[in-house]
Amino acid sequence: MRVAVVGAGAVGSLLGGVLAQAGHEVTLVRRRHAGPPGPSTLAIRRPDGSQHSVPVTVVAEAAAAATPELIVLAVKMPDLAAAISACDGWPGATV
Repeated sequence: MRVAVVGAGAVGSLLGGVLAQAGHEVTLVRRRHAGPPGPSTLAIRRPDGSQHSVPVTVVAEAAAAATPELIVLAVKMPDLAAAISACDGWPGATV
């Protein structure tokens, strides 16, 4: 399943990482991404100290992501309206 996580900070990245580890194609939408957009690897550290790396795609704008089958909103409440508006451009997205 193609999943877009809008607001991929700490919580969104963890959710996206777990979904990627389960085999889903995950795109993290981060407005303040430090690196270049595109394919990336996300490291997930578990409480037992183990670490897993999973492939994800990182973009700065929702419109740059492939059309998702599932949209996960992981933003703070003041950013919710803007995040919903950003998803409106995806075909089939009902806002």
